[in-house]
Amino acid sequence: SRFSKGRKGTEDPMAISGEKTALAELSQEATCPLCLEFFKQPMVLTCGHNFCRDCLAQLGAEYSCPQCRAKVEPSSACPNRALANMVCLVKRLRLSEGAQDESSDQWLCQKHGQPQA
Repeated sequence: SRFSKGRKGTEDPMAISGEKTALAELSQEATCPLCLEFFKQPMVLTCGHNFCRDCLAQLGAEYSCPQCRAKVEPSSACPNRALANMVCLVKRLRLSEGAQDESSDQWLCQKHGQPQA
C-alpha cells in the first residue's frame, strides 16, 4: 500500500484523512470560480486572480475582475502556465486516488460519491 511508507503493514487513518483533505484543497485551488470546473487554459489578470481563457472571453471586451471588481484590460491577461501544470498534477492525483467514476468523465465528490456540478 502506498500509505505504509512510515510503518510497514499499517495504514495511518489520520494520514489518509490528511491526504484527502489536502487533495480536496488542491482541487479547489485548481477550480475556476466562474465555471466551477478545473481550469482550462488558465489566465491570470493584473489583479492576480485566475480564470479559464474561455470564461474570460465570455465577459466581453471591457470588464471588472469577477472576484475583486478591479478594472482590468482583457488584453493584459496572461497564460498562467504554473497553474495549468498544477491542474494537470491534481487531475493525475485524483485519478490515482480513484476519485473519478470509471464509466464517465464526471468528477465525484469524495465525501458523498456524487457527481460534482
